[in-house]
Amino acid sequence: MTARKDRVLKLDAYHRAHVPWAWLVDPLAHTVEVFQWTDRGWLRTQTCEGPGSAALAPFDEVQLELDAIWPPGADAP
Repeated sequence: MTARKDRVLKLDAYHRAHVPWAWLVDPLAHTVEVFQWTDRGWLRTQTCEGPGSAALAPFDEVQLELDAIWPPGADAP
């Protein structure tokens, strides 16, 4: 239910509130999706997965170490 809650309920509420950016982080799948608000709906602007680092909007001047956000000892699927 959590993924559904994030993708449907929360993203819809954030869109109605004009939240400019949203990230969906799936620690088990080792993925991060970045969405930008548009008047027609969310636009997915980035997707990253696995180990390494990524520059994710709107904080793209900072490299995020992805391994730091995955659960300890969890291997990517």
